[in-house]
Amino acid sequence: MASSYDDRCALYLNGLEIGSSTDSGAQLGGTDNLILGARRFSPTLVQSHLDGLMTEVRVWNTFRDADQVRDDRYRRFTGGEPGLIAYWPFDEGGGTLG
Repeated sequence: MASSYDDRCALYLNGLEIGSSTDSGAQLGGTDNLILGARRFSPTLVQSHLDGLMTEVRVWNTFRDADQVRDDRYRRFTGGEPGLIAYWPFDEGGGTLG
């Protein structure tokens, strides 16, 4: 699954766009914590936890269109690609929950 925001927010599943919105509230920013796999309803209430697995998370500072998302969905990144500002491949094979 991927999401991209420019003048609209687009949601992709397996490289295909499955929804979009022009809601400006979809932007990331500010100083709040980024929560992956759940939804924050208030500063102290986090619910709707993901029932599944995440294999990686990428955060770009540029809009990614459907072709880019589809073409790169299996690509292994180094973390130094232009526009890629955060990358968590979740491949360490062990550890603790944070």
